[in-house]
This record gives sequence, structure tokens and C-alpha cells, in this order.
Amino acid sequence: MQRAQEGPRPGCPAMGGLKRHAGMEATSVLSANQQTAQGVSLAQVLATTLPAASDAVVTGCTTQARHARPGDAFIAVAGDAVSQAEAAAEAIARGAAAVVADTLLPCCAPQFTVADPLAAFGAICHELVGRPSHTLPVTAVAGVAGKSTTLRLLHSICQQAGQDVASADDGRLDDGLHVRPLTTKQLTPAPVASWLARSGANGCQHALIESRAGGIELAGSRIQTLCLVGPSINSASTNNAEAAINCLAGDGVIVAPHGSSTAIGESHRVFTYGQDPGADLCGAVLERTNGGQTLLLRCGDETVAVEAPVVGDAFAMNCLAAAATAAAGGVSMVDIARGLESAGRRIDMMRAVVCGQPYSVYLDAAQSPAAVAAALRATSGVTAGRVLVVVDLPGNPALASRIVRAAGEDTVLVAPEAIGRSQQVSGVRWVEDRFSAVALALALAEPGDAVLVLGSAKIEIDAGDPPPNEDVVRGLIRLRMKNEPAAGMVA
Repeated sequence: MQRAQEGPRPGCPAMGGLKRHAGMEATSVLSANQQTAQGVSLAQVLATTLPAASDAVVTGCTTQARHARPGDAFIAVAGDAVSQAEAAAEAIARGAAAVVADTLLPCCAPQFTVADPLAAFGAICHELVGRPSHTLPVTAVAGVAGKSTTLRLLHSICQQAGQDVASADDGRLDDGLHVRPLTTKQLTPAPVASWLARSGANGCQHALIESRAGGIELAGSRIQTLCLVGPSINSASTNNAEAAINCLAGDGVIVAPHGSSTAIGESHRVFTYGQDPGADLCGAVLERTNGGQTLLLRCGDETVAVEAPVVGDAFAMNCLAAAATAAAGGVSMVDIARGLESAGRRIDMMRAVVCGQPYSVYLDAAQSPAAVAAALRATSGVTAGRVLVVVDLPGNPALASRIVRAAGEDTVLVAPEAIGRSQQVSGVRWVEDRFSAVALALALAEPGDAVLVLGSAKIEIDAGDPPPNEDVVRGLIRLRMKNEPAAGMVA
């Protein structure tokens, strides 16, 4: 067994702060690049000084012993020394050519000990596919809340600027040619490396990725721009920011709220955004209506107005974050404004549904108590009458009660009975299913009221494949307007 010296490969950013993740899904990578078709040297990737005879050349890598194949490197990222030794033995029996761990294990294969096996796994994954993030600029969006919305706004801006963009967020993976459903739980270093390689091969000029808690998926990546979003970004250690910063290129840029701790920018350029005039990109809300809000953005000598299709402070800050990230990359303010305005159905928060009805209707993907409260604040701020909310209450009674308390006494809550009237949560009108809940809320709405449909669950009409929620809601609104002509007269 050989002990490898630790340290980053020359030219690659160091990676720290990444912790073991026992629940990481099947993660195995094979060479997908002619430059590495003969395999990669672990001594070179892990920056060791072992003699050549002690090196190991691998053609793939995995973190799960049962997926090991001949020529793979097995990386032990979870478990104690005993379980790691058992897993290493299984991987070797299946053909693994080397083992990488944070401690010496009793196994009969070349072994490399490193401080952070997950960071090593990421480096090997990216090396096997030709280090795509060194030629394809990557922007990561990290923080506490609003990451998916900010990334999708940024995607729209990049497209408006004429860029072919790949993106990975909590919902979809786009490599420039194909789009498939995805959750950030499926984003680990192996699929991220493969996605970046495909995106570059497909001609993408930019890649956007949402970083989840811990920044696991970023291991091995070279980040050019890091956008920090959310109300609690005050230091480099917040949520997933630290791991993302550790993956920043030497000339990388951090885009952060104005007033954030200077600790995040000690070794990198920082571009700030916010409502404070001192921010590099500052914005203000000029007007809010039940159909959206008008923002005024300024960067340097350029000022533009943006007709944002979504109301609320949270969305306004998401717009500023996306705009600042684009501006830091040299996109014009005109393209930024047009990109924000054309985001359309990419956004899952506070979309207005307008069919000429005298009451407002909004769709929002909020599910947690905090997100529900934010959506309610935004709706109440532009509503003169009542707010009627359709919400799928969770199976946890305590969590359901928190959502009800967040709604307040002046809000009418309608929930599908299937979620569980047995929860004994008071203050809720229980109905048969989500479709019935939406129909009841729309039927109860009077001029000046607002209906807020929360959650991303489909509104099922029959046993067939359900249409988009917005189409169902429009159909119900039009049905009421047809049956009750007075309901279609805008006050």
C-alpha cells in the first residue's frame, strides 16, 4: 500500500469543505475523451510524487463497490474503516485497479490516501472526460433560497445575448441538445463531469449549475463565476458557498449581495448587487400591480427598466442577482432587461394567470412554510380583498400547522382531503382532490380577491396524463366566466 502526498494538481483550484456523503447515488464514470482513452494517472491527478512503479492508471471511477468494473478507481467516501475495507475488497474483486481513501486500508491494490476522498473523486471524474470546465465557462448559483429562479433568469438572459447555454438545476438537466427531468439530489461529480463534457461537445458556450447544500456536485469543477443568492449570505461559510468558492478559478468572480461579509472576496474579484446605490448593480421597484412589477436597474452609466412578470421582493432580488451575474460577464443591460422579461414559463414562482377575470390568480411552486409565507406576502401586497390559497399540506401535522400559521387568519386555505383531514389541522377547507381545491378557490373568488395556487404537484383531471397546471387553471377561469358572465367583467 502506498501513501500519496496530498495537494491540488497544478492549474486546478484546490477543493475543501466537501464532506462525506453516504447517500450519494450510483456514480461511475468511464473515459469519454480520446485524450484519456488510455486512462489517467492517479499520481498525476492527485498530485503525488510516488515513483512511476507505484502509480495506477485507471479508465473509470466509482464510489460504490458493486458498480466497480475492471480498470476503475474505487473511492471510499463513506463509512468507517471497517466498512471501507470491506467495500474496497469487493471493488477489487470486481476488477478495480486502485483504491482512494482517507486512511490506509488492508487491501491488495495500489492505494492513495487523501484528505478529502470526495474532492479526489471529483478531480478524477473531470480528468477522465478531459477537464471540460477548463474550456467551457461555468457559472454556479449557490446560497439559501432563490437559486433555481435566479439560474433560470440567467439562462434566459444568456439566450437573449445569443449564447448557447447548458444548465443544471433542481428540475431539469439541459446539455444544449436534450433536456431531461432532474433533481439536485442526482447531481454528484460523476454526472456533472459527463454533463459538462456533453455540453461542450454540443457547442454550448456557457454552463450554469445550481449548487445544493454542501456543494457536493461541484467537486472537481473549475468555476469561473459564482453567484450567491438568498437573504442570509453573510460569510463564506454560509450553506454551500464555501465549497463553491473553493472551486473558483484564480481569476474567478463572486457576485454577491451588497453588504455581504468581505470574507468572501479576500482573494477574488467581487461584483455586488442590491437596492443600495453603492452596489455595482443596483435596482429599485418603481411600480407593482397584480400582473407584475416594474424594476429600474442601473450598472455604471447604463439604466434600464424591466417589466418583471412576477411580483414580490424575493423575485426582485432574484432579478438583481441574475442581472448582476450577467453584467459581470459583459452582457449589455439591454440584453439583460429583455432576458428577464422573456423568462416566461421558466419561472415557477408567482406567475400571474390573466383571462380577463376581475380577481387575480397566481401560480407558485412554494411548499415550505418560509416559501409559503413569502408568496403570501407578495400576493397580499397587491391585493385589496381576500387571498384564497390552494396548498397541498404535508403529511407532517406539525409542518402543516406551521404553514397554516404562516397564512394567517385573513387567508382562506383550501387543501385536498387526500393529504389527510385526519391531521386535525384547523382553519382549512378540505376538499376531495387538488382539482376540486383549485375549482373551489376560483369559485369563491370575488372582485378584488386573489387566488394563489401553491406547489408543483399536477392538477389531475382524469386518469390520463395531466396538462400543465396553468392550462387547467385557465380552463376553470374561462368556464366560470362562461357560466357567470358577471364574473368575467373586470371591475
